[in-house]
Amino acid sequence: RCHCRSDFANWYKDYAQAIRNFVLSRTHDPLLADDCTSETFLKAFAHRNSFQCQGQGVRPWLVTIARNVVRDYLRTSQRQKVTVAEAFTESTDPAPNPEQLVLERATIAEISRCVGQLSSDQAQCIRLRFTEGLSVNQTARMMERSEGAVRALQYRAIRELDSILLDSHR
Repeated sequence: RCHCRSDFANWYKDYAQAIRNFVLSRTHDPLLADDCTSETFLKAFAHRNSFQCQGQGVRPWLVTIARNVVRDYLRTSQRQKVTVAEAFTESTDPAPNPEQLVLERATIAEISRCVGQLSSDQAQCIRLRFTEGLSVNQTARMMERSEGAVRALQYRAIRELDSILLDSHR
């Protein structure tokens, strides 16, 4: 059934679980799914007067808002992140010396700078895979691409990072 604008009070009751399930399928994080679901309904409430039913109901509109909320979260996440350099290298030394720490920090900073020079799709792929630690499957869902496309994008991004790093050392 189609909920008109004046029926906003029922939107949450009728669609919150479906929106949460949608977000959870994308993030695989129950707490993040709760946050994104709340944000989705806050945005829907703020823009409820712009909603036009056109016989489709409110659910597709809410799913679109939820998709954008998840995408925005991934772009602007302020959670503590593992850097690209840390993702590529695992330290076997339980207590690195000060020289190693300085070298690691410089390497991390340089790789972060180089990631900033990638195309937006390549940078997003690298961040999702190595900073967020998402699998190829999860990254594909977040980027709305096939797993093969994500693997190819990751390969090209790493190759481009290598090229940028080599150029910066010449």
